[in-house]
Amino acid sequence: MARYKEIGSFTLGKNTYKQEGDKTPDYTGTITMEDGSQQRLGAWLQTNGKTGEKFFSGKITIDTESSSKSTSEVVSEVEDIPF
Repeated sequence: MARYKEIGSFTLGKNTYKQEGDKTPDYTGTITMEDGSQQRLGAWLQTNGKTGEKFFSGKITIDTESSSKSTSEVVSEVEDIPF
């Protein structure tokens, strides 16, 4: 999978290791964070129970060893967002 250097850029690809019924992501990839580190992405294909419309839900896994910021620093920044 190609790795992008631009902040906020990401790649996602189908998780070929996913087994039927397991909770691992349907799609996996990486994202380039503001500090330049590469973090892991996971996305699950979901279906809206009322409309039947499909959508993605996702998660970024912060690897604190490859990131120059600690988890507490990231949480602090998120709490400072004015909305």
